[in-house]
Amino acid sequence: MPAPTPSTNGRLVWPSAAARVLADYILIAERRYARDLRAIVADRAARFGAGDEIVDGIRSCVGEVFNNACVHAAGSLTRTVLAKDVAAGRWVVEVLDDGPGMPVFPDEAPAIVAGAEAEGGYGLWVVKSLAAEAFPRTCGEWSGVVFTFVIEAAP
Repeated sequence: MPAPTPSTNGRLVWPSAAARVLADYILIAERRYARDLRAIVADRAARFGAGDEIVDGIRSCVGEVFNNACVHAAGSLTRTVLAKDVAAGRWVVEVLDDGPGMPVFPDEAPAIVAGAEAEGGYGLWVVKSLAAEAFPRTCGEWSGVVFTFVIEAAP
């Protein structure tokens, strides 16, 4: 990945130089890979000290953003990176794809029409709700989502 770029609002865009990258996977944006990707990234977070709640959040968010790539950039390449940034007190996850478009985060959950079944549109809202931070990122030809979770204090 190219060097990190500062965000316009001062939030973390990429882990500090002291961060440890724990997982870095490139996959084709196809749903058949979603379950394995969620499991692998969650397992890596657990192995390096994330508690159950954080592991579940990371698993859910990776799944939502990867699914978003499968729907909106099917067949493109995706890159999923998990890092533990102790200096910043954050787990940092980035899910990018090289397909067209840029994720747009809704300010609120999509409206439900009475009597209609929700077909989708909740993914990025769910990520925004679960993560400490979640925002779009562009890196060269790649675009996607970075989300963070706070590293829990040891009991």
